[in-house]
Amino acid sequence: MARRIAIPTGLQPEDAEASLALTHDALPFPQSEINRLKRRRYILDMLPKNSVGAEIGVFRGHFSALICEHVRPRRLFLIDPWTQLGETFGWGKGPYVNGGELTTELAQQETILRCTLYPDIECHVIEGFYPDCANMIDEPLDWAYLDASHTYEDTYREVQALSQQVKPGGFILGDDWRPDPNSSQHGVYRAVQKFTSETEWEIVMCGPAGQWLIRRSPNYGDI
Repeated sequence: MARRIAIPTGLQPEDAEASLALTHDALPFPQSEINRLKRRRYILDMLPKNSVGAEIGVFRGHFSALICEHVRPRRLFLIDPWTQLGETFGWGKGPYVNGGELTTELAQQETILRCTLYPDIECHVIEGFYPDCANMIDEPLDWAYLDASHTYEDTYREVQALSQQVKPGGFILGDDWRPDPNSSQHGVYRAVQKFTSETEWEIVMCGPAGQWLIRRSPNYGDI
């Protein structure tokens, strides 16, 4: 069952930074992923400031921090199943999960700490599987960033649900646009292509650093 995670009050940004430095020393985020974060952030330039947004699939909150820094939303919903996956993520023993030692609880705690670095942004941390927890986003969204299941069926279902929560003129965007059928993340490409072929949504941007962005076509239905 989905649940809201309380963000501690009174925790100072400098204390959060110190705690994050300790966890990074113990279980560092791979440098290759840090470099990729920098390549991904250009897509955030498309998003309006002082907006209401959601990130679906948060992990340790590194991209969440980029969203806070570059978009400066007034309200941000951060959704991930975290401990509902078990003690660990179950994604093998590669460097992305520190040889399997990274726990889901620690990833959640890091996300909460990163929220405290931006006290002017109202962050709502939700533990649950989207779209099962969609009702916990209790207002229309200006945009939503999707980086969750990466499978075809689940991504299609996630995009469908987000299209009902993003207000007219808003965006759905995300990670892992892989046109190569041999890619393990090719399902994202297939799901977005199918969704845009069937609906009034159109692809605005896709490709570099695996990013993609769609919006409702203003000319949908015109002959």
